[in-house]
Amino acid sequence: MKFTFSLGALLLTALPGLVRAVDPTDEYRDADEAQSAYLPNHNLSPDVVASSYFGLLWKKSYNANENFYAKPLTFTSSKGLNGNKQVVILVSQNNNIYIEDAKSAGTIPTIVKRYLGTPFTQADAGNCGDIQGNIGIIGTPAIDPNTEYMYFFSKGYRGSTSGLANGAYRAYAIDLNSPTLADVQGFPVLIDGSIADNDPSIYFNGGVQLQRPSVLLRNGNLYGAFGSSCDKFNYTGAIIGVSISSASVITYFSTEVSPWLPTGRLDLTQSSGQGGIWMGGAGISSDSNSRMFFVVGNGKGKQNSQGGTLSGKFPLSTLSESVVNLKIGADGKVALLVASHPIEF
Repeated sequence: MKFTFSLGALLLTALPGLVRAVDPTDEYRDADEAQSAYLPNHNLSPDVVASSYFGLLWKKSYNANENFYAKPLTFTSSKGLNGNKQVVILVSQNNNIYIEDAKSAGTIPTIVKRYLGTPFTQADAGNCGDIQGNIGIIGTPAIDPNTEYMYFFSKGYRGSTSGLANGAYRAYAIDLNSPTLADVQGFPVLIDGSIADNDPSIYFNGGVQLQRPSVLLRNGNLYGAFGSSCDKFNYTGAIIGVSISSASVITYFSTEVSPWLPTGRLDLTQSSGQGGIWMGGAGISSDSNSRMFFVVGNGKGKQNSQGGTLSGKFPLSTLSESVVNLKIGADGKVALLVASHPIEF
């Protein structure tokens, strides 16, 4: 099965595929939790691609200047949504959520749509070009098939005032079976102002952050990875964890901490720690041993100034250009377990 949808002048294609679903082609998240890319139902074997079944199923246009950076999800409800027929869920950088019939969306109206509110604008991001248009929902959500709730992060503003300093991120939980896609009780959760577990002098400032990687649901918690737009402003890479049951931030891991993080890290200048987590939108990897894995981009590497490769067995204060392994505790908090930190040039 293949579907294509058009948005403005941009044409995207997506192929469903994942496991543990009502329909064998349902996809509840970006990929398997290990991010292995080896799935039994990806439908891209040579026999399928060469067959008459492989081709355009439908095409649909949306608003002008509306882009979909997050991957589409396919989902079949057992609670009545769309008559328990498979749907395609799209989330956009304009903070729109669309639910479409997976088979016939090109010829019937959108099943349900919700607008979350004003997205963060490119003008307030210094007109950075790495994301075209507004910055609303950029990272791919994840669906809990037991509750049929969908989780993700969205960027907007505090109140009705715009501007970089008023930019804010919220964690959302949406009831997919609600006729209005209503929020789950306690959500959305404002994560701005959260204090880093590994450095209490660092707090989260949503205006300078960008949540690009796909989210992770693990042990009843939602985890998101953050970087920046075009390495601008005073961002520092982050992992934020939100408890689903308490609807509150339970952990914040900063990729760069004192004493190596430069002074002035709480202003909006270029004097940041950097070390953002981008990964081209790919998701945080996780395994059955309650570990998570991700890759960190460029940043401060003062601990590596002596040359050579540092052992990840010792807690590092500057995680730049690194592969990082965090341990997820029973309380949902994350802490550095091991990291491979190369030489910076």
